[in-house]
Amino acid sequence: MYDGAIILLDELPNAAPSVQAGSYQLVLDGRLGEYIVPDNVVVMAAGNRDTDKGSTFKMPTPLMNRFVHIEVRSDFGDWQDFALMSKFNKDVVGYLSAFKSHLYNFDPASASRGFATGRSWHAVSDILNFGGNMPDNVLHALIAGAIGDGIAVQFLDYRKNAARLPSASDILDGRVTKLDVKDTSLCYSLTTSLCYELQERFNSLSKGTPKQKAELEAAINNFFKFMMSEFKPEMVIMGARTCLSKFKIRFNSKAIECWPEFNKKYNHLITG
Repeated sequence: MYDGAIILLDELPNAAPSVQAGSYQLVLDGRLGEYIVPDNVVVMAAGNRDTDKGSTFKMPTPLMNRFVHIEVRSDFGDWQDFALMSKFNKDVVGYLSAFKSHLYNFDPASASRGFATGRSWHAVSDILNFGGNMPDNVLHALIAGAIGDGIAVQFLDYRKNAARLPSASDILDGRVTKLDVKDTSLCYSLTTSLCYELQERFNSLSKGTPKQKAELEAAINNFFKFMMSEFKPEMVIMGARTCLSKFKIRFNSKAIECWPEFNKKYNHLITG
């Protein structure tokens, strides 16, 4: 048994007026013919606004008056959490972490068929993660078709520059300790890559042999040490929160040489 439930009338404004009228009794009286909505069930609806160019019908005034209307907006923090947990392409997460306003750029007056939304960035991530090697012109056409030409050009230029960054594996293995590329926007991509790589190592080594656990502790130490020395505070906080809070990476802090220094500098910001 459930404590409660929702009857969701999804895309209600897309329904023809005659269909919308059929929901009057359900929404106001909690019944439809002989069916009575249980006390622990709430009737809700969702849909696009008229200005969203979603082929909607204007809702009849009596039906509108039966609802409490709430507009939902795109929130970067929620999107970033979802993207990290879903392993979106590192360059997509990195680019949008640097250019948050590019997450959503729908313009009702524009004739462009491609525009940036959380959904279309998901498509871009899938193109990059699963598309394999493809000619640059094909890649540009696919990404521009998802998010529009303007942002596609900026994103692909960003991605080309991000390719100059060192690999996450070399950093975690201690082979790279300094970062020559200082562009803040590009470092978001590297931060994401480091988090993904550390999570993979944690999942494969944390329950392994003593030698494997020692390798993991060394990688964790290199992770925090590199971030402290090479990244700005906002990226350090993003990386630490991702690994500790979202990916649930756990370790013996006494085995991490740089942890006391890191904890002293950033713990209050991370927990906050």
